Amino acid sequence: MKIVKYLWVAGNILITIVILYFIPLESKIPGTEPSVRYGFINEHWDQFNFMWRSELLIVGMLTVASVFFAARFKTPGWALVATGQLILTTMYPVLLGGYHDTSVELYTLAYEVSAEIFLVSSLFLFPGFALIHWESAHMKDYFRYTMTGLGGLITIAFLLGFLEILSLGQVMTTGPVIIILYLANAWMMFRLKNDQ
Repeated sequence: MKIVKYLWVAGNILITIVILYFIPLESKIPGTEPSVRYGFINEHWDQFNFMWRSELLIVGMLTVASVFFAARFKTPGWALVATGQLILTTMYPVLLGGYHDTSVELYTLAYEVSAEIFLVSSLFLFPGFALIHWESAHMKDYFRYTMTGLGGLITIAFLLGFLEILSLGQVMTTGPVIIILYLANAWMMFRLKNDQ
């Protein structure tokens, strides 16, 4: 339990660092034209490759931990988180294989596929995060309610993105709230006693 607990804590902190690295990198990608975006990503492939490979490793850590906790705690929240993490891991081979040194057409297809995977996985992850905070009886009520509410708001944003009411770019403006939620995930698990 202790090793998996710290795997979860480390994974949530590390994914926050990757998100903070990604935000300025993503903001440098010029325009929305696929050929321009493809060109920029390939010119800066070393940075994107490092980021996505790191993220895949971190998501793998979080997947192992969430599957363990889903089996241990047997709650809807952990089941949703584990499902979302498993779906999310499938996105990275698409990014790593479809974005670099291919064609604009293949890049465009890979972008569309990875965006759908990201949206669908988030529709499991963020309600799962909301529920695991709701279920975390060892935390103070104000913390539980706040994090449950934030998880719910992010879920609504991703649902609107999935329904194509919001663009993926608009959905991603929730980034600062997502960072707070990942740090809260780490803190919640850090505070959990090993025998609980």
